Amino acid sequence: MQAETQLTAEHARFLARQPARLTAADRAAIERLAADVPTIWRAASTTAAERKEIVRLMLDRVVIAVEGETENMEVECHWAGGRRTRHRLRRAVRRMTQLAGHDELLARTTALFTEGLRPPAIARTLAAEGWLMPHGRPVTEGSVRAWLQRRGLLPDGRRRPTLVVERAPDEFTVAELSVRLGVPEGTIYRWLYKGLVPARRAQAVSQNLWLVRLDDALAHDQQRRPRKPTKVEHAT
Repeated sequence: MQAETQLTAEHARFLARQPARLTAADRAAIERLAADVPTIWRAASTTAAERKEIVRLMLDRVVIAVEGETENMEVECHWAGGRRTRHRLRRAVRRMTQLAGHDELLARTTALFTEGLRPPAIARTLAAEGWLMPHGRPVTEGSVRAWLQRRGLLPDGRRRPTLVVERAPDEFTVAELSVRLGVPEGTIYRWLYKGLVPARRAQAVSQNLWLVRLDDALAHDQQRRPRKPTKVEHAT
């Protein structure tokens, strides 16, 4: 009896380690799903991990080619079975000058200003026309003001009474640096809060201001610039 019980337990463990046998109905259902991968991908029951597994099974490798330093890139997918597909995508970039349509965007901004539109209306018009910022967001009023100031079409900020403060010739406010460097004010404030760029606080007419040496800001801006992208191949 003891030997029989032991053999029965071992047989049960053996069966538990064996893959389940598919019925004809199970096999037919799997074949139908394999022929309709989009349905599996979009199914609410498909988890993120399962989608990654589907990609690993279907893709041999992905080749990414970036057009210079612009936001434009082409992705070539090498699928299992030999098929290849190409897709045009937009990536986030750091600077306005990296945008492929940078010159056209500035020309359009200048033209709208010449027509009599002010920065808020210009920003709305550019957003409606589909122009985008480096990170893919619509054009903002602040960006429009910075472009116009950089071209000398709007005051650059030094003439504002609230910004009158004693400072060295090479010291600039955040707003002024934003215009000179073509970098959003929020980005410069992050540099200051993280201690990445030396700065000092100064009392203006009605507020405290950060003052930053232009050389310090330029040096950090140069360091953070991404290296020129090259063709990259990712194997799956």
